[in-house]
Amino acid sequence: NNREGERELIEVNVMSGLVNSLGSKGFISTLVSSVVAEDSALVEVASE
Repeated sequence: NNREGERELIEVNVMSGLVNSLGSKGFISTLVSSVVAEDSALVEVASE
């Protein structure tokens, strides 16, 4: 149960971090590049 609480705390921190970065100009490009990076990593794993 304690671990669940920890995970919720982490999720809240991530959400507030996202909300904070919404105010900065580089948010969209950061989001896009991270998504692209994840996609290419998934593709590499799938092709092995």
